Amino acid sequence: MTRILCIACNIGVFGKSQEPCEQVVAKTIEALCQQISLSDASFVAVHFQEAKYAVNVLRPLISHPALGQYSAKHVVSNNVWDDTGGPGLCSLYMHIPTAITATVQPLGEKIDTETTEAAISEGAEHIPVGHALSYKLPKEMLPYPASFKQKGLLYTCWLIQGKPWGFINVHLPQEDNNWRCIAQQPSPAAHNRYAALSWVLKQCNVTPTDCTLVFGDFNFRPCLRGVMQTIYGAALDGNGRKIVELVDDHDKVAPVVDGLMPPEAEVLIVNAALAQHAASVSEKAFHAGDVVGSFQLPATANPLWEHDEGRKLESFLVEPPLNFPPSYGYGSVEDGQVVWMTKRCPAWTDRIFMTPEAMSQLQIEAYDIVGGINTAIRDHKPVYLVANIS
Repeated sequence: MTRILCIACNIGVFGKSQEPCEQVVAKTIEALCQQISLSDASFVAVHFQEAKYAVNVLRPLISHPALGQYSAKHVVSNNVWDDTGGPGLCSLYMHIPTAITATVQPLGEKIDTETTEAAISEGAEHIPVGHALSYKLPKEMLPYPASFKQKGLLYTCWLIQGKPWGFINVHLPQEDNNWRCIAQQPSPAAHNRYAALSWVLKQCNVTPTDCTLVFGDFNFRPCLRGVMQTIYGAALDGNGRKIVELVDDHDKVAPVVDGLMPPEAEVLIVNAALAQHAASVSEKAFHAGDVVGSFQLPATANPLWEHDEGRKLESFLVEPPLNFPPSYGYGSVEDGQVVWMTKRCPAWTDRIFMTPEAMSQLQIEAYDIVGGINTAIRDHKPVYLVANIS
């Protein structure tokens, strides 16, 4: 059997971390190297999202002595999609030539790979022109322009032990307004993410009978409306536009305009019988209250999991059984205690999906967060899959 390892790793935090960037990079490299070594995989695929700072990880990762057995290393990134000065997506593929045969296949499409060639000059081969697909998501898929920076797909196909395997690095749009997430269930952004994923599969001509893995940052979130209703017991008005069960003078917030609260509005959510569940929400803030400790539990014991929009995905793609804590929303982790960021609800944004045919060909050994929640990487935790190709 051939063992493979897939890792989805959003590294946008490198540009906004409160820690010195060198420390964050070092922690990331340490965690990734340890996971790769523990997996004992013959083929490794690492998909980076928000990859402007990917070079800071790739160079030391590629040259790390712990990964010396992976003498075949290949890198590809998309062209610069916006004004941030770097690629949106970058993919690293490594294998052990003495253990398996793996070659990247021509696709007949050209992408701009200038960024990759300039950034990765030593230790890895550049995947040649015509052997990768790169597309940016169309803006009409979500009416909020800020959600489209660096969002799209990067696709390669590998012949592994004589069988074609597709690998799609994907980054879907996020929602930047908590009020929109509360407005309806699923949220408008969730519907657009579903549509965007269907568009991604169409661009890559993926069918259920192909062996294709799709992994990256899907930006799937718990349905915030459902979270408010079931976890906090908050009542919503008929249009789901605001919280109406409030305390003190918090029910005297500004009136709803065009279905949304004004940006400065903040409401306190309470339940008379479960006062410890109090929380506050505004357009760009989410304070979970005393139930926050349960948010770091594995999925099957986590109250957020039943509201995860990824579980409601109507697609032929399938996902291995998931039972790890949310991969997104971390502010810091100290002595095993999670401090969540106060902007968004924790979520399982980083995922690994695949076609039914791929699932039938794989024996899944592990699907989890790299290093667990104690890994110091923020604000996304990398997610990995270890499987044997039968």
